[in-house]
Amino acid sequence: MIYSENMVDNKKLSVKDGVAYFNISHCEPLFQLPNFFNLIATSDYKFNHTGPKFSVRNHIEGNPNLNPTSSYLADHALYVIHDLLKSSEQDIGQVYISCHRKVVVRNPIGSSASNYPGMSIAHGDELNERDLLSDKKSRFLIMRPMIFPDGIFGQYARKHSEKDFFNLLELAIQCGTLSTTQVNDFAATKMFFPGLVLGLIPKDTILGLLEPICRFIECTDSLEFQPEFSGDPYQSRARSFFIERLLSFLFLSNVDNQQSVFKSSEENSISLSAKEFGFCINFTAEKNSAAVYVHGHA
Repeated sequence: MIYSENMVDNKKLSVKDGVAYFNISHCEPLFQLPNFFNLIATSDYKFNHTGPKFSVRNHIEGNPNLNPTSSYLADHALYVIHDLLKSSEQDIGQVYISCHRKVVVRNPIGSSASNYPGMSIAHGDELNERDLLSDKKSRFLIMRPMIFPDGIFGQYARKHSEKDFFNLLELAIQCGTLSTTQVNDFAATKMFFPGLVLGLIPKDTILGLLEPICRFIECTDSLEFQPEFSGDPYQSRARSFFIERLLSFLFLSNVDNQQSVFKSSEENSISLSAKEFGFCINFTAEKNSAAVYVHGHA
């Protein structure tokens, strides 16, 4: 059960024109963060943000369902966003999520990354506040999907840990995030939406996706899941990589069929048209840096 006593920092959620804007950051964002953004801080750092700021650590302290095994709290930031949206009585139609160095926007900014289709590399000065505002032209504004020829499992095993995949898969079944009948489809699915929560998504859709993810976070916390390579700064984020794939699969499971992802939207369905795919911008601290995407701390 999702625990929501003592609302996050007792601050009111900022909502602009029916959109709740969030930024998940462990350090000062690499672009100018407008004051209507709700900052979801996964660590304690000084940042002069005039809008609402919510501490992930403050929110999860005292929650009997959560027990982080490391200081990496990016997964728990999704838990906080879920609770904020569920408890808010404001009129929210869409949710926009960014992180300290990534945003999804309508138009390209910077230079296309040579090693990551759909990603651009830019400096924060190249972003205008209006680029972040929902133009109401589409229900979604997310990254285009990628294709994994060897499926979700094959790609995860190549890039991360096969052992972690199976351990996390077992826990996903245990908490009901995945059913036993979904397991094979999940492992074999070739279409993958990277960073699905980044960008613009209808509120009802994001809550529907985060509810099972929150159960999964609670389950892995309570059982103190430890990744195979817990000492590696990148591979220690095994659960985050798995959650990203879970989110994509859960989303795709609600699309009429894989072909309909590229067809026009229909009422009461999650079918996407071309206008609902945007550009993911990865910001760098240096101007005129090479157009190469470098994996880092999310």
